[in-house]
Amino acid sequence: DILFKTVGNRLGLIYFLLYSGLILYLGFGIRAFPIKNDLSYSLYIWHMLIINFLILIDVKNIFLALILTFSVACFSWFYIEKPCLKLKKLSIRSATNE
Repeated sequence: DILFKTVGNRLGLIYFLLYSGLILYLGFGIRAFPIKNDLSYSLYIWHMLIINFLILIDVKNIFLALILTFSVACFSWFYIEKPCLKLKKLSIRSATNE
């Protein structure tokens, strides 16, 4: 029962080991690839604000949450983060290449 039973957020031992192995493989097993537009930080910053706002106004639609989060993250990246990154005088990449 302890091996497979899942209750709420508690996973069975087998499921926990499989999920842990998948996360380790995705984190360390695949090669990194260059990304032109990195929305990860914007998604991280905005997702919880949007989810909490939708819960506050009693809208429980996951697709709306995904669309709003992605839209706000794109706006944040292209109109706030990317222009601010162009203002930097020195980056880590240029400092390590010298």
